[in-house]
Amino acid sequence: MGAREPLVSIVCITFNHAAFIRRALDGFVAQRSDFPFEVIVHDDASSDATAAIVREYAERHPEMIVPVLQTENQYSQGRKPWAICFPMARGQYIALCEGDDHWTDPLKLQKQVDALEADPQAVGCFTDAWNERDGVRTSYMDGIYAARPRHRLLRQRDMVLGQNIPACTVVFRSDDFRPVPEILSRSPVGDTVLYAHITRKGHLIYLQEHTAVRTMHAGGVHSLKAAAQKLAISRGVYPVLDELTNGRYRAGIARILADVDMRLEILRAEQEKGADGLHALLYDVDRNRRKEAGYVKERRDALAAALARLGMAVTPDEAEALLLLYSMRLRPPDAARVRVLHRTIARLEEADRRCALVKPEVLHEGLRYRWDACFHGIADQDTRAGLTHLLLSRDRRPARWRYLLTTAWRRRS
Repeated sequence: MGAREPLVSIVCITFNHAAFIRRALDGFVAQRSDFPFEVIVHDDASSDATAAIVREYAERHPEMIVPVLQTENQYSQGRKPWAICFPMARGQYIALCEGDDHWTDPLKLQKQVDALEADPQAVGCFTDAWNERDGVRTSYMDGIYAARPRHRLLRQRDMVLGQNIPACTVVFRSDDFRPVPEILSRSPVGDTVLYAHITRKGHLIYLQEHTAVRTMHAGGVHSLKAAAQKLAISRGVYPVLDELTNGRYRAGIARILADVDMRLEILRAEQEKGADGLHALLYDVDRNRRKEAGYVKERRDALAAALARLGMAVTPDEAEALLLLYSMRLRPPDAARVRVLHRTIARLEEADRRCALVKPEVLHEGLRYRWDACFHGIADQDTRAGLTHLLLSRDRRPARWRYLLTTAWRRRS
């Protein structure tokens, strides 16, 4: 790549990734671009062969790979690897990819830099990715694991209020990030706060293609952690986001936290009262199968049985309606099903007050959030169902009504 300054700095954080790091490094080396780039690889004192593999690649590609091989673990001392690597980056752009993920498109960097160079208002760019578990790949943004972006350009509000994107595909302007904000070190998850920070100055571009693979394994930072651990991490991120954005999205953050608190409360109740199964039925399901009718029917029947054990008898139709809140359905929603869902939520709250499974106020706020969050999925399927949703919830937000009218017009066109 010659002696030119790199246009892009790839930052690769790795720890005990000996089984994966070669694929990551091969993906970097395979990039074809008309600009130079560097690869900063930070190994946080791995106990396996990760450091040796990084050193091997650095010796083979000294003009490209910059190894940062720690002899003492920095994360355990409160130093986040990003905070070490970002100041070292010389490029105008920074690309992210952890050592257990890898890139599959040799033109990934070229495409993303071209998109950013053509849009001065953009602060970053990302694509979809594959989630790979036990050799099986599914799309990251399949509408189940993570929501599909509704627009090509995403702003700070989107990133704060729940739009997840695969970190291994992100490229952003380094000037929009520096100096590294102190608040990043206080967040249990760095990438979410990173996106909120850089989008204070502009938008992210979404390129609708797959350019990378996320490896889902037990040693991953977040991918296969237990439900309670994931929720505790989320619970810690949102107050940091609220502080970072000076309370601009506090109402939306409060709704998300209500859902998190409800999930934590259900898990606590299951552990204390032996009422197991509800959380697994509603949340920890096989996301890859949520669109299969047979699987949803199985979930529906199991949910009805679990609620019956708690003293709330529901019909199969009511149990199926409840699953609409959790992205599972046997058939497209219509106005009648939305009305059933509304009535069933009220009955569920009344039953909880009788059996005292979870704190009533926590359940109420959590279900309110779920009801609110399922609007777009319902409106996308059926205009009358979306209208019924807005009327039953007495939702007067102009943005919701505009969305309903827009989707109705698009459906007719």
